[in-house]
Amino acid sequence: MNKLPFLLLTALILSTPCTAAVSKENNTQPNWEADALYGVLRLPNAPTERFTTIEAGGDREVNGLGHNCAGFVNFEKPDVDINFAEDSEPGDKTNKTLTIAAQATADTSLVVYTSNSEWLCADDTSDSDSNPRLVFRNTEAGGYNVWVASPEKGGGEKVKLTVTVY
Repeated sequence: MNKLPFLLLTALILSTPCTAAVSKENNTQPNWEADALYGVLRLPNAPTERFTTIEAGGDREVNGLGHNCAGFVNFEKPDVDINFAEDSEPGDKTNKTLTIAAQATADTSLVVYTSNSEWLCADDTSDSDSNPRLVFRNTEAGGYNVWVASPEKGGGEKVKLTVTVY
């Protein structure tokens, strides 16, 4: 038996790059590495306030990402990326407080992938205020990826996102 065809076929298979197709529907977390839908907010390590208007929501539920995670977001990309303290090394602790807040007429929630690879979420600020807010004290320099979740699939609610450093 001639082994040459078998060896050639084996060599071809081993030298062919293998890429596994992963369905977006099987992703269990939003894609924090993608470019944000509404851009990047660059914040210095100094008192600053930035605003942007976005549309909340998406077609995938965030339940199970972390404590208080609720609602629907776009799993393909964050709504906004925040680059905090760009003049510092990522991971450096600062003495600043970073606040991320969403204001809308609908009951939205915040989903944030932090610079130290944690998922944090916020729903209602209080019983009388359905607007979410997350506060980071002694904030680490680096990237924060932000999604604003809508209570219903699809969403589309207009949201004013406010990011403050003090």
